[in-house]
Amino acid sequence: MRFGAGADTLTVRLAAGGRGNCAPRLRLDSPDGPVAATLPVRGTGGTDSWRKLSVRLPVR
Repeated sequence: MRFGAGADTLTVRLAAGGRGNCAPRLRLDSPDGPVAATLPVRGTGGTDSWRKLSVRLPVR
């Protein structure tokens, strides 16, 4: 995924059953690249209950 110049926020739409409580990481350049952001995911109330989550991206 290429963010392009000026991208400063990543917004995802997600649903999590149960309690959620996971934290996927967005990495730059490769699967082992530096972590650009961590998205703390909590339960949304079910797999059909969607929410938006935004996280700031670092300036490169």
